[in-house]
Amino acid sequence: MANMYNPDPVAIKKGPLAVVAFALFSGLLGPINFSGVWWVYGVFSIVLLMLMVYLVYRCERFTVYTLSMSIVGMFSLAFAAAGLAYIVAFDDLKRSRGEAAALGFFMLLAVAGFYALVYFTKSKAFPFLISGNKVSPVKVRSTNISAGLISGVGTLVSAAFINATTPLTSGIVATVGLFFACIALLIYDRDSIRGLRILRVKERKMSEPFTFSGIDEIREARTRWLLGRLFK
Repeated sequence: MANMYNPDPVAIKKGPLAVVAFALFSGLLGPINFSGVWWVYGVFSIVLLMLMVYLVYRCERFTVYTLSMSIVGMFSLAFAAAGLAYIVAFDDLKRSRGEAAALGFFMLLAVAGFYALVYFTKSKAFPFLISGNKVSPVKVRSTNISAGLISGVGTLVSAAFINATTPLTSGIVATVGLFFACIALLIYDRDSIRGLRILRVKERKMSEPFTFSGIDEIREARTRWLLGRLFK
């Protein structure tokens, strides 16, 4: 996570690739569950690959890079939870396709709503240091509780509740675990997410956008990369 907010040339080159690869993998749950939407997945893949190329070889705006990485990464995890929820509801719990799809959509909507809540609420700490138009992270701990503990407790409590009403399966546990992993990551990283909103507000009043603290090293590295020279 720290590399996303203060990327060096290696992180710039590998970070978007890893995030987009995970997004494409989790996105497969869409056409696997609904065979008629392969074309949607194809368009989705092209857009993500274009975004990856832009982030690696062209993007110099701090807010664009970090928000893109945050949103794509978070909602890829949320989509994986939603897709798994559909499979569990339809195959294990024998619900109709409509009910299973509604459950998956609810999970995705819940994560989106919580992301918006985190993004638009007031921050107690500003986790970035601004020098001119260059931004670097400051170590601010959003919470003393780890994201893993938050996710684990949420999963256990939910699993106990679900087990009281329906047979508990490994698929249900995995689905609930992924969902609470999304929530836990948002809670853990809330100050950074809110800080990005503050940076965007400040950026509108500036003559040039915020960029990375190590932008000179990133520019120099891009001149050595083959595609970097093509997009120069």
